[in-house]
Amino acid sequence: MRWRCRRGLLELDLLLARLVAGVSPDEHAMIADIERLLEHSDHDLQHWLRGEGAPAEPALQALIARLRAVSL
Repeated sequence: MRWRCRRGLLELDLLLARLVAGVSPDEHAMIADIERLLEHSDHDLQHWLRGEGAPAEPALQALIARLRAVSL
């Protein structure tokens, strides 16, 4: 999963690496949510992190909120 967090944009790489570093291997639901989030494009992720829209799934909305909190 760490490898998949490496994106085309350094800012996303750093944020996603922080998110993944805080996840325990036992947190299966969180890992599944992150995997689903990583299926989206860099453009979508940036858009959501800037607060311009949100993913449809509530679990992904929570991850975006967590990423936004980490970026502050």
